[in-house]
Amino acid sequence: MTSLMQPIQKSKLPTRFLVLVLVTVATFTVNFYKLGEWSWDHDEVPSLMELGVLETERAQGRFKEQLNRLPQLIPTWYSAQRLFLRVLPADEFGTRVLSALCGSLTVILVYVFARRWRGHWFAAALTLLVGLNQCFVWLVQQNRFYSMAMLFFAISLATIWSKSEKHLSIALLCAVSTVLAVLSHNLLAVVFWIGGIAAAMCLPLQVIPKAVGVRALLASAVAFFTYLLYLRPLMMGWISGGTGGTNELVSFAAQLGIPTIALAMAGLAWSLRTLTRTDGFAWWLLVLLGGMAFVGLSSVLLGNWNPRYSLFFMFPFWIFAAYAVEQVAHRLEGHWHRIAWFACIAVLLMPKLLSHYRDGSRHDFRAAASSVAALMEGNETVYSNWPFTLEYYLKQYGSHHVEPWNRTTKDNQPSGFVVRATNAFTPLTRMPQGDIDLVDQIMTRRFDEQTHVIRIYRVRPR
Repeated sequence: MTSLMQPIQKSKLPTRFLVLVLVTVATFTVNFYKLGEWSWDHDEVPSLMELGVLETERAQGRFKEQLNRLPQLIPTWYSAQRLFLRVLPADEFGTRVLSALCGSLTVILVYVFARRWRGHWFAAALTLLVGLNQCFVWLVQQNRFYSMAMLFFAISLATIWSKSEKHLSIALLCAVSTVLAVLSHNLLAVVFWIGGIAAAMCLPLQVIPKAVGVRALLASAVAFFTYLLYLRPLMMGWISGGTGGTNELVSFAAQLGIPTIALAMAGLAWSLRTLTRTDGFAWWLLVLLGGMAFVGLSSVLLGNWNPRYSLFFMFPFWIFAAYAVEQVAHRLEGHWHRIAWFACIAVLLMPKLLSHYRDGSRHDFRAAASSVAALMEGNETVYSNWPFTLEYYLKQYGSHHVEPWNRTTKDNQPSGFVVRATNAFTPLTRMPQGDIDLVDQIMTRRFDEQTHVIRIYRVRPR
């Protein structure tokens, strides 16, 4: 029997290696494609300021203090990015290489983790859902810290669910990766706390392996003390924003995508009959419910909600969606039918992903600066709700100062140009005590529901 099994075991290794190579090539292609083509997104220019690449004299008061504190709150990404920028140029491509690299490694790690946990069909499904998610690719292609946070978060999850017998080594790696994850984005502390609460509920019911539950509690405790002893003192007096007018759960659904949500609900329903087993779906369900409760209450708990934060609460949805895809694949006969099924899943994800490659899922401030420069007839004042980003591109047309556009500015009857980054559903800007005319609108048509519009107005006081 051993001699008969030997050739089979040997034949599996090249196949697994080829699949891993395919996943690696595909994910690097997805994440590096058009990487340097997009103009800066909203938070990318502040990243340049925080890294010391751009001067920060214009930043005043609490905002300047926040720019100085953020590298201390997120030392992992800022330290690594500074090292990368010693070799790479601080332009739209060079500053995004580290993020794209971290995002690609995350997808590869997800594939390896999922294959060891539930086999190659589940791994293929989870890799598709993560690697082709528009929100994930969008944040991977940014001069920002989100993909590094996801990389360390994925490492933490892999250690929590590891089947290795080296418990002490795995626990140590779990603790270290948790610290690095929280120091890459402090909101991940909340996710680890939710995981710890879920483990505390699952262990007495014996619906989760004991080692998994213990490591989830360990990660939660490490995240708590990292927050309490290091992060909380730095975060005191932090500036809070708003939701942008969109409900937090609606924003989350838009970022995750309706096809993934539908598959996740099917997978969740499918898993209800196995919740009493120790395969861990009960834990993932509690993490999903806890995450959605936090997102729904985020405006109260955080004071603001950024659509980018959705990324950190997507893993349970991806797990259940992958489970649904896996269950269908197991019921199909023949590899070609299964491959066709996975191709259908990829097609479902394409509208949002291809939309991302239309406009980079961001506002085109480069084109906006070109339009403003062509419209200006003198030294008129320019206002914008993202002044630093617009000013970066206006500099190539000559030194020009951009003033912030807010309610106070609007009430003071300004004169000049107003450049507002918004979406197509936002009503046109009005000025009861002044004349305002829409002179240009910059937008790229997408295949999904998202729009990224920059409207340029000429304003004159009456």
